[in-house]
Amino acid sequence: MNKTYFTILTFLCSVVLFAQDYFPKNDGVIVKNTNYTAFTNAKIYVSPTQVIEKGTLLIYDGKVVATGTSVTIPKNTTVVDLSGKSVYPIIY
Repeated sequence: MNKTYFTILTFLCSVVLFAQDYFPKNDGVIVKNTNYTAFTNAKIYVSPTQVIEKGTLLIYDGKVVATGTSVTIPKNTTVVDLSGKSVYPIIY
């Protein structure tokens, strides 16, 4: 009986000794987007009383750069057509 307990205890201790020491960290691919993003042909609600019909919203680095109907779009811009869609501001 003692021999069986000793064998089981030895096996459990050896499993702990050969266990993985660490878990590798994988955050995925980190990409910095240096392009502008332009949402065009959208109904943009700037405020409850100010609405821009068929407007353009220009975003760079997560921040709004320009908005309106006659926004100049830079060369390195990703253009997203939002025809028939609306854009609303988020108030924190």
